[in-house]
Amino acid sequence: MSDHRGPAGERLHASLSVDGDPAWLDLMIAEACRMADRLEKFDRLLRGDIHTWLYLDLDTIDSGRVAIVLNNAVGEARQLAGVFARLIGEIRKARAEVDAANPVTVGDEFDAV
Repeated sequence: MSDHRGPAGERLHASLSVDGDPAWLDLMIAEACRMADRLEKFDRLLRGDIHTWLYLDLDTIDSGRVAIVLNNAVGEARQLAGVFARLIGEIRKARAEVDAANPVTVGDEFDAV
């Protein structure tokens, strides 16, 4: 895909996106996919893959010390998970509204044949 989704984002996109979705729903789904990828990255970090969120601050080397900077992954992951859950709920509600506004009736699938 052109927006460089990771594995989690790809799976989520495949399960939520429908051809012909309105642009606003596409944007909501795209943001949820980015969140899913970030949550997957947080999971890797919290399981020990520290390469993503840990770095050495070499600017401190002149002072005779080197700083190791580790982002607050647990807090960030918890906060993002809450926002992600709310966004998925909004997408599900929006999907139901879009589907209700565009009902498929019996025989529609044969009109294109």
